[in-house]
Amino acid sequence: MGSITYLFAIAVAAYLFFDQRSRARKARRFPPGPKPLPFLGNALQFPASDPGEKFAEWEKEFGDVVGLTLYGQKVIVVNTYTAAAELLEKRSSIYSNRPQRALFAKYGGWDFAISATNPGELFNLERRFLNQFFNTSAVKRYFNLITKNARRYISLTANDPTRFRDWNRITTAANILSVAYGHEVADENDEWVERTEQAMKSFGVLGPPGTHPIDIFPSQVGYLPFRIWGLKFSEGMKIVQKCAHEMSIVPYKLVKDQVLAGTAVPSLSSTLIENNLLPDKSVKNEKAIYGSAAVVYMAGADTTVSSIDSFLLAMLLYPDIQKKAQRYVDGLLQGERLPTLEDRDSLPYIQAIVKETLRWQPIVPLGLPHSLSQDDTYRDYFLPADTMVIYNLRRLLRDPTEYPEPDQFKPERFIDSDAGQLKLRTDVRDPEDMAFGFGKRICPGRHFANATLWITFATLLTVFDISLAKNEAGEPILPDLQYVNGTVSHPKHFQCVFRARSEHALSLLQSTSDLFDALE
Repeated sequence: MGSITYLFAIAVAAYLFFDQRSRARKARRFPPGPKPLPFLGNALQFPASDPGEKFAEWEKEFGDVVGLTLYGQKVIVVNTYTAAAELLEKRSSIYSNRPQRALFAKYGGWDFAISATNPGELFNLERRFLNQFFNTSAVKRYFNLITKNARRYISLTANDPTRFRDWNRITTAANILSVAYGHEVADENDEWVERTEQAMKSFGVLGPPGTHPIDIFPSQVGYLPFRIWGLKFSEGMKIVQKCAHEMSIVPYKLVKDQVLAGTAVPSLSSTLIENNLLPDKSVKNEKAIYGSAAVVYMAGADTTVSSIDSFLLAMLLYPDIQKKAQRYVDGLLQGERLPTLEDRDSLPYIQAIVKETLRWQPIVPLGLPHSLSQDDTYRDYFLPADTMVIYNLRRLLRDPTEYPEPDQFKPERFIDSDAGQLKLRTDVRDPEDMAFGFGKRICPGRHFANATLWITFATLLTVFDISLAKNEAGEPILPDLQYVNGTVSHPKHFQCVFRARSEHALSLLQSTSDLFDALE
């Protein structure tokens, strides 16, 4: 009997031992994904263009968190808000790093950008500087500027509607350049505006974050001449470096000289320089100052442009929504004035259109990737430190469980009209909880962007009827909804007809433009 008990005890101990080992192995299991190749991992399966569609397909096979490897780099792709919020929001203390981007930061010259740095002294200082100028209260100081440039955009479009996209880019940049540097955009050939376009185009040479060999093996191959990767790459990197210098050091030095000469216009840069000026005329925290201004310059002048173009596309394709929005605007303004940002709470349907535009065509379809600062476990998965986290933002914002008929442009999904008075719903996921990023990486300029979108949309709807262009046969020319993907996604070329709703609306534009000029 004793021997049986002894053998039973050994069997139980063995079972517990092997079960514990099995659980440990299972707990250290990386999320499932497509089968990798030796060394290359899933690099050949990683789509060069529009990877979000492929990621969404993998979700059906592997679940909402898909595991990949790229030349040994661990990557997870997150396809649901639940997983993204749990990791990037609730665990932001360890999910706020950026993947190693030596190509962009160290070799491309953009190491000053908060978007490229990890939490630490520089990151925290830049975030504090940006919050100082772009928090909810601070943004109100720019309402006149934002409104003026929205009306300027619409006036330019009324005069030459064929160039509506040019006017969008110029006047949006005018907002940002005024805030960041006190620079006034005088005309369409402004070199500061052209720098932005060149910089955004230059990033194409970098490829998806973390996929170039220099990003993967920076200490081993980063010191090699760029030309070994081809002439196109070598020349492209020179442009990236040039743009980094021209969008950071050049404007910073100009404003610094103005501050020292007592001629600086109030701006983010001039204020920070004055606040950090030392008795010997040097400036402390210079990198954080010019880095903060450059990020505003680069990001703000491109992202909002994309959303305004997307709004115009929606108005072309959904004329009933346009007419409905115009009825609400007309009901408030009575044709007597143009909208102001103080009207936002009185026009919730326009707020819903802003939210739906951000949802329908996200500015950055894959978000900007995060990285783990230490090992973590999620569900039954083990995620080692330095794992890259890509959140498939387009999939999150088009999740049919969150947003029925996700491909349709439906501002009504955010509106509650049961009580007879329109108000924004609180029981529907707000796209702004995702569109501007997560956790410590949330966009510091989101309040400024939201205000710009709202006043631009409301003013466009007040002044114009927006419709499809027609070909020689009188048939409508439908726009191509396949966007050009880059760091920021933009619509392809499309045509738009702007018809003034009344001569009175146009006269209001001119009179208020004169008023703003008089106030300056």
